[in-house]
Formats: sequence, structure tokens, C-alpha cells
Amino acid sequence: MIDFPKKLIALFISLSEKPLSKRIEEFSNFFLDYPYRLSPLGEGSELPRYSFDYFDCMTFVETVLALALAPSPKEFLCLLDKLRYKNAEVGFFSRNHFVTADWLVNNRWCLENKTIELYPEAPVCSRTIDKARFFSEKERAFEGLDLKPLKVDLPYIPVQLGPAPIPAAKLPLIALFVGKKPGLVVTHMGFLLAANSSVILRHASSRTGKIVDQKFEEYMISRNDRIIGYSVIQVKTGST
Repeated sequence: MIDFPKKLIALFISLSEKPLSKRIEEFSNFFLDYPYRLSPLGEGSELPRYSFDYFDCMTFVETVLALALAPSPKEFLCLLDKLRYKNAEVGFFSRNHFVTADWLVNNRWCLENKTIELYPEAPVCSRTIDKARFFSEKERAFEGLDLKPLKVDLPYIPVQLGPAPIPAAKLPLIALFVGKKPGLVVTHMGFLLAANSSVILRHASSRTGKIVDQKFEEYMISRNDRIIGYSVIQVKTGST
């Protein structure tokens, strides 16, 4: 049984006939100033499968997407599981831990990479994901799993271009920030939204310790030493 806050139920009702873009905007707005917590979700034993109380960057995006895509509150958890796990099979090893190797691949039913469409000259970040090392560091036994190193590619818009390639008509979008460190591609994510003729990033910020709105350009300038650019992902309408 999902323990929905009364205000969230009321928002569900008010948005029942609204387009997906409006639902993403309003559900993400609902959580502004909610606290940040790293890795707050799990499989329901050690950590809960969902939370409306605190988020990291990925669980914030996943929770908002599940709310926005759900026809009613009763479908929320099924959609959240579908976003977080391969084939919606709840388990640590089936969880979409890696954005490029897991999350984007297993969520093609609702997510589409628009980076090259918006910026045809986009360079490609190519890296190798070592899942065996990741599970070892998490002290998880993985005998019997095929965990060979996996090469992944992700096109990105260079940080120097800022939001210039993004037309307002395409918003909202999901921004995936490509880091400089080897062995990992996406280091952060959030929603890109239109606000007063500019683009803002709504995200779970570890720096501020809460969900915030931040000018997109300001965020990229503040992270220029850590990121090389960003990919843009569109949520498909009609996805359930």
C-alpha cells in the first residue's frame, strides 16, 4: 500500500487531464526544497522501494517520471519498478545502476535520446563499464552472472555551448551530465524546464542538500571542472 501525501493525491487529481509535459513540470515542482539523500532507495528490505521524503538525482527523476506517467496513484509503484529495474524485476542485480549501460537501454519504452537531433555535430563519449568491479565494491556476490566489461557510447553537447542548441518547444527534457572521470559516463541528471525565456535545471543537489531550480548555464559553469557536456532525453508521450 502506497502512503501518498494528501497534497500529492490532490495534485494527481488536478493533473488527470493535463499533457505529459505539464505533469512533469508540476510533479517535479511539488518536491522543490525536499531534502537530498544519496542512494535512498532499495528493494524494500534494507531500503524502501519508494520515498516521497528525500531523493538523490536519479531517484528524483525516476519518481517524477513514475508519477507523471501513472494514469492514477495505484499505478505509480509498478511504473517506478519498471523505470528502476530491467523487466520490472525487483532485485539488486536487475536494478538499472548504470545510466548508459542499463537505465537508457531498459527504458527505451519511455525515453528517447534527442542529443544528435538537436546537435548533429555532437561528439561521442566512449567508455568501458566494469560491472564486476562495481558489485565487488558493493560487497555483492555475483557468481554466475555475465559481467564482462561493457563499452558504451553516449553523444553529448559540449559544455561550452550551454543551452543554445535546445529550443524551448522541446522542453521539458532530462539532462544527463557527462563527467570527466574514466569508468563512468553520467555523473548527474535532472529536468530541463522553461522559465522566463531561459532554461532552468530542476534537480536534487548534493551541494545545497535539497531539490532546487538553478539556471542551466550557471550549473554548467559551476561544474565546468567536472563535466564535458550533457545529453538530452525526451520522455515519450503515451508511455505506460
